[in-house]
Amino acid sequence: MNKIVIIIVVIILLILLLGGGYWFLKSSSPKITWKKSEKGIIIGTDEKGVRRCYAPDKMNCEGWGGGLSTLDISKFNDETPALVCGADHAAKWGGTGFDDEGHWCNLNTVM
Repeated sequence: MNKIVIIIVVIILLILLLGGGYWFLKSSSPKITWKKSEKGIIIGTDEKGVRRCYAPDKMNCEGWGGGLSTLDISKFNDETPALVCGADHAAKWGGTGFDDEGHWCNLNTVM
């Protein structure tokens, strides 16, 4: 009887460990997709569709008018400094950018 209980406990622990390992690997995968826009800035979009621009100072988007073509965006990740549309953009610029026609935060604006 004790051997069966031990085997069941070991199986349950293995399932929990494997499940936790899968969750860890999945949670550490990039959640922001970065691309160079036609307007010259680098835009990241998260899983919810919220945009951000590459901004080393976390306030001013880099690259308006070009100059960023040599950056390797394959090295960009969730920790890349950015100005995020919404509350972050509103705190720094007075508006979310979502409702402004032609603004890079507006999802109807082709970037």
